[in-house]
Amino acid sequence: MQSETDKLTMRVKYWRTRRAMSIKQLAQISHVSSGTIVNIERRGTIPRGSVIVKLARALGVTVEEMWGKEGTDNFLHPTAAA
Repeated sequence: MQSETDKLTMRVKYWRTRRAMSIKQLAQISHVSSGTIVNIERRGTIPRGSVIVKLARALGVTVEEMWGKEGTDNFLHPTAAA
């Protein structure tokens, strides 16, 4: 079973790659340092809420989608969407 940290890490990377953004591009758009994004994606660092809001806005998703609230987590479980 995946931890919430692992899920958040996957979501940030999923949405960034789905939007065809590099870490540098996401950093520029979100006003979050590229080091912070690397820490989230590769090291599993849980960011402050304000950082999640900035990333969600830059990626065009809701904060709920970033946290994977009920009904928003289908990309982690592809069979759930079928």
